[in-house]
Amino acid sequence: MYAFDLALTQVCLPVLIVVGFDSTVTWNDETHTNAAHQAVTSMGKVVKELAQAKGVDLPFIFQNDANHDQSPLRTYPAENLAKLKAASLKYDPKQVFQTLQGDGFLLSKA
Repeated sequence: MYAFDLALTQVCLPVLIVVGFDSTVTWNDETHTNAAHQAVTSMGKVVKELAQAKGVDLPFIFQNDANHDQSPLRTYPAENLAKLKAASLKYDPKQVFQTLQGDGFLLSKA
C-alpha cells in the first residue's frame, strides 16, 4: 500500500472531490536533471495508478500541472483540439506563436 492510499481510502463523503497532484523539485547540479525528472514521473505514475484503482482518474491533463514528458493538449477531446487549431490558423495564419515559441505545449505538437 502506498502512503497516499491511506488518505484516499479515508474519503467517504458523498460529494465530488478533486484531488490533484503537483510537485516542485529543485536541484543545483545539472547532472541531477534526469534523476529529478524520473522522480517526478514516478510520483505522478503512482498517483495516477491509485486514482485509476479507485475509479476517480480523469484522463485530462491540466497544462499547468503537466510535467516535461506529457502532452496535455493530446488529452483534449478531438473536437475541442480541432477548434483550437482552427482558431490558431484563423488568427495566426503564419503560425508565429507555434514556430517562434521555443518549446512547450504547442498546438503544433498535439
